[in-house]
Amino acid sequence: MNESMNFLSKIKLLAKNKNMPIKELSKKITITQPGFYTSFRNNSLKVNTLLKISEVLDVDINYFFSDVSPSGKNEKIIALENEIKSLKDKLLDLYSDKEERELYIKNLLLSKSCKSCKPCHDILS
Repeated sequence: MNESMNFLSKIKLLAKNKNMPIKELSKKITITQPGFYTSFRNNSLKVNTLLKISEVLDVDINYFFSDVSPSGKNEKIIALENEIKSLKDKLLDLYSDKEERELYIKNLLLSKSCKSCKPCHDILS
C-alpha cells in the first residue's frame, strides 16, 4: 500500500467517526470528490491539501505519518481498552453483587493483562 492510500484509509476512518461523508469533506477543503480520490490514486496528494484535511477533521497532521490514533494512543492499545470495557459492561449485567463482580473482573484482568503497561496497571489498581 502506498503512503497516499494509507492517508486515505486514515482520512476515511476519521471522517466516518465524525459522520462526515467524503463528499462533504472534499467540499470543505474546496476540491471535487473525484479530484479528492484522484489525488490519492495518482499519489499526487499535496501537503497543503493534507493540512486542510487535518484542520477539517480536527487532527494533528502528524497522525497521518504514524500508527498513533487521533487521541495519541496506539491503535492496539485502544482496541484492548475497548475490549476490556466491553467485558466489564457484560460482567455488570451478569453480576449484581458489586464486591463479587469487582473480584471477578480483577481476577479476569489479572489472567489476561500484561500487568506492566499503564492501561493494565490503571485498571488493576
